[in-house]
Amino acid sequence: MLSVGRDADPSGLGPLPANVEAHRHVPQPAVLAHTDVFVTHAGMNSTMEALAAAVPMVAVPHTPEQRPRPAGRHRHRGARARHAAGRP
Repeated sequence: MLSVGRDADPSGLGPLPANVEAHRHVPQPAVLAHTDVFVTHAGMNSTMEALAAAVPMVAVPHTPEQRPRPAGRHRHRGARARHAAGRP
């Protein structure tokens, strides 16, 4: 399941694989209750919701305000963070 945000049209993504759904908005806590892993931009709300649901995250920050701190923020909450290159 993919949430593209209120300003994007999911149909603009073109054809998607049969096992992929795209929506402008999804009730994230409800979705997290039924997932095994969460790919996230590492925003504070998303991070806190995933931690509360005990769902492992793949954090892919994409704005400057998210880049400097996500790994430290996750470590602070007791999660393990690894860089893409495999360095802790």
